[in-house]
Amino acid sequence: MGGDADTLPMELSELASHLERCDADRGAMASLTGACQAIDRFLAPRFVTTLLAIVPMIVVAYLVL
Repeated sequence: MGGDADTLPMELSELASHLERCDADRGAMASLTGACQAIDRFLAPRFVTTLLAIVPMIVVAYLVL
């Protein structure tokens, strides 16, 4: 009763089939979501770096003026 159940090859095949149908049903929205996630992964680290470079300059300019 306490052990994990093994996954049968038939179950894995059904899962793969189900996931393919889900992806097909989502269509263009899935592609758009994937593109947005890729853009976010590219821009997020650079956004923080840019803020770390610009904020000190703004603070120094504020203190000087």
